[in-house]
Amino acid sequence: MRHWWKRSDRSELVADCEAMLTGAAAERLMRTGRPVPPWAWVNLLAHGSAADLRRPPMMAASLAERPWCRARAHLAGQLARTVDADVAPLARLQREVLVPLELALLDDPSIAPSPTAVVHLVLRALDPHGRLRRH
Repeated sequence: MRHWWKRSDRSELVADCEAMLTGAAAERLMRTGRPVPPWAWVNLLAHGSAADLRRPPMMAASLAERPWCRARAHLAGQLARTVDADVAPLARLQREVLVPLELALLDDPSIAPSPTAVVHLVLRALDPHGRLRRH
């Protein structure tokens, strides 16, 4: 059976899918020179492991991406502290809060068009009653 796509296209598609499912979408998009939309900055939170959340923040590929990298590092730290404090298991927060939020941003990036807006959106989603420490 012949496929309509080329082998190189399949390889890129597989790499993109793998990056999304492992929380590395922002890194993959930056590495391949593509714009990084708001949903991709939430991708690590929605799919990464606890160890991924504690990893040193990635380096921005451009000046414009630096605030996004800082915002994601802040959110990853907050999420790691939340999980460490046994507020909720990481997998549950990802399944019930972060993946739906990532999909909402994928559907409509205008709901959080800036790093600050993404931080507020994620923190409100994680803690609608304001009980989490916000450092």
